[in-house]
Amino acid sequence: MSLRRTTIITVFLTFLLLVVVLTISLQMVFSRHFQYEESQQNILNMQRVQAAFDNNYILLNYLAKEWANLPEIRTFMNEGSEEFLQRHVQTEILQELNLDAMLILNADGETYFGGVYDFENESFVNFDQGTDTDIKEVFQVEESASQSTNRQGIMVVEDQPLLMVSKPIYINESKTQILGQVILGRFFDDADIQALARQVKFPIEIGLVSADDLTSDLNIARNYFLNNNEDTYMLPVSEFHIAGFILIDDLKQQPALILRAEQYRYVARNADVVLRYMLLALIVSATVFAAIIFGGIEQTVLSRLSRLTREVQVIAVNPLESRRVTVDRKDEIASVGADINRMLDALETSQQERNALQQQIVGIVESVEDIIFTIDADLSKLQFFGTHSQQLGLRETDLSDEDNIPIYLRDSWPIHREAAQRVIRGEHLMYESSTRFEADTFIYQISMSPMRDKTGKITGIVGVGRDISQTKQMEMALQERYEEMRVLLDISQLFLKQTSLAETQQAMCEIAGKHFGADVSWLGERNLDGKMIPIAAYGVAVTEIIPVTIFEHLLHNYSLKPVFVISSLDLYGRFEEDIFYAIVIPLHWGLQSQVLYLYVHKMPFMDEQKKHFATSLGSLGELVLSNTRLLNEVKTSQENLQELSHQLVRVHEEERRNLARELHDEIGQYLTALKLRLSNNNNVKTINMEQLEQAQALVNELINKVRKMSLDLRPSMLDDLGLKPALDWYLERYTQQTGIQVDFDPQELEQKRFSSEVEITIFRIVQESLTNVARHAGVKKVYVQLVAFQDTLELMIEDEGIGFALEEQKAGSSSGLTGMSERTRLLQGEMEIQTMPGKGTRILVRLPLKLEETS
Repeated sequence: MSLRRTTIITVFLTFLLLVVVLTISLQMVFSRHFQYEESQQNILNMQRVQAAFDNNYILLNYLAKEWANLPEIRTFMNEGSEEFLQRHVQTEILQELNLDAMLILNADGETYFGGVYDFENESFVNFDQGTDTDIKEVFQVEESASQSTNRQGIMVVEDQPLLMVSKPIYINESKTQILGQVILGRFFDDADIQALARQVKFPIEIGLVSADDLTSDLNIARNYFLNNNEDTYMLPVSEFHIAGFILIDDLKQQPALILRAEQYRYVARNADVVLRYMLLALIVSATVFAAIIFGGIEQTVLSRLSRLTREVQVIAVNPLESRRVTVDRKDEIASVGADINRMLDALETSQQERNALQQQIVGIVESVEDIIFTIDADLSKLQFFGTHSQQLGLRETDLSDEDNIPIYLRDSWPIHREAAQRVIRGEHLMYESSTRFEADTFIYQISMSPMRDKTGKITGIVGVGRDISQTKQMEMALQERYEEMRVLLDISQLFLKQTSLAETQQAMCEIAGKHFGADVSWLGERNLDGKMIPIAAYGVAVTEIIPVTIFEHLLHNYSLKPVFVISSLDLYGRFEEDIFYAIVIPLHWGLQSQVLYLYVHKMPFMDEQKKHFATSLGSLGELVLSNTRLLNEVKTSQENLQELSHQLVRVHEEERRNLARELHDEIGQYLTALKLRLSNNNNVKTINMEQLEQAQALVNELINKVRKMSLDLRPSMLDDLGLKPALDWYLERYTQQTGIQVDFDPQELEQKRFSSEVEITIFRIVQESLTNVARHAGVKKVYVQLVAFQDTLELMIEDEGIGFALEEQKAGSSSGLTGMSERTRLLQGEMEIQTMPGKGTRILVRLPLKLEETS
């Protein structure tokens, strides 16, 4: 231990001295560097403050230059015209431009007009005599006409800094002779200080050099500026902040204003943090390197000596064990360890050769995973061998005392005894047998053969029992998968049979019920009250099934489409005389949710595989039902289309008959009457005025009749003016004829035209729908809304009449509704009819619009 302690002290003292030297050196080098960086950063920040302050002159210079160049100001100075004052020197303008003072000086520097503006009295107040003298001195125009009078700076007026700029006023546009000057001023107040602070993102404070109530740091800065020929000064005010000061001279080049900007000492703080981290890093590094060096000495010398001593002591206590001293290097210590190991190798070789044969025999038996057993010749003693037998807890058994035979062998022993008796007679047998170990049942394949001595006499039985439980389970699982695939095949073939939807639902209930062994299986559809109403069943009539209420705590199960099991209590919310269970398979394929219920008496075991199969059955059932419905709809659509074609032919012929009747009965009568009016029975060459008037009346009536027939066939207004004017005309005519008021709400239709197919489709649907309202609804008012979106045209017709049963109307193949539906479908549109007896009717039509169809 003394050698190890001395090494530790020496290493750590060396590195401690190194840390002290490096710390002092880094402190000296980095302190100067960070001080310089902080100084440069502060100077840049104060230059930003100076530039931001000078920006206050930009607007004043711009306004002064613009006013100095106005012709009105020259007219004002030459002729005394007040146009300049009325247009530019008003209270609102001065407030908007943030101007506090304005002066117009003549060529001699005398004040011609202006002063400090009093916004309360809306008048200019003259500067005091001293300020006026300073202004005249500063802004005096030299003798030379080309002398520039562009000046800017501050002047302290009434203990406030006034920012002032001046621009020359020339006599004419040639700018060769100066007429005077215009001077604009603005007080640098608290609002300007705050704006400057927001611009540079530093707290800003100002102080007049002539003030007596300066703060301590502003007073220090003033003394520094007055005693040194510099305009910038830095003063640390705390550990975290430093104040920068800028001296600003007035127009007479005398110190007038001090700007103070307080800055955070980022560089100083970073320097302090860096130095602290570097010191910490040096300490940690020195500690780590000292530990590494000591660890190296410990690893290479000290620990190896200690380890060699311990290993030799252990080997001396147990010389027969296979132990060796560690030899991991090529040095003197490793050479000693190698010599010790060579002695131990010679000792171990002899011991291994002696145990080899015994281990080989034992290994053969232990490596076999089967149960190895023997039975003596009189079937009285059973012995087990092998690792698997030990794991199962099989022990030597006395078969002569049947009351003491172990439980795992007691039930199957009669079968084994019969087989053993046959083997004793010389047979070789192989058979299967099941055995229970604790709570599990295992299936074994038993193989038994007679055991003979050298003379061939049977002295007993040797047998092997192989566990084939997993193989049997796989066979059973394969059989189950086969049955499941057969059921799925039967479900899929329902669509190929092309039966009706009700027959398909009935067959699905039968197939699912038989597979799951259900007493009752039925298919329910959710109604508006949230109940599942039976629509198909197997094992019982549909009318005998009680509808199921979907309780709130099970709603998420139905919505998320899982396969789940519930009891009759959860199914109906009450106790049944005989409790049963239901396997629930939700189906989501139509407008209303449907569920397949399978009733069983015992709680079914639904593992993941069975749930997966039930889910697959539900998904396939959804597909079959959906396709069956679509197939039925296609058949129905074909039948409707054929019926519509016949109906169109009948309507076409009916229109021809009506047109022929109109032409014969009415148009023919008018023409006959006109002919009689114009005929000359007395062969008179002239026609009197009364005959002409009567003929003209007949012609007018004939024209109105022809126009009415034309409008009934197809309104020309639809082609000439568009959809909205045509609907306005038709709805007004409809109200006049039927007395039913139409509330028409067109939206986004002004000045828009659509394709002729879209316009005639909407017009005919409105015409047919309102005709049905007049015939059947029994109302005095109907609501029509037509909205044009960017890509769709939507129509809604709604009444509060008697309504009708939609399914019965579809079954009756109404030509009006069918025609409206087919018109919509031809344009790839959608039509929906919402109605119930006594609840009114709403028709919704949505037609797609192409880009070229709107204008």
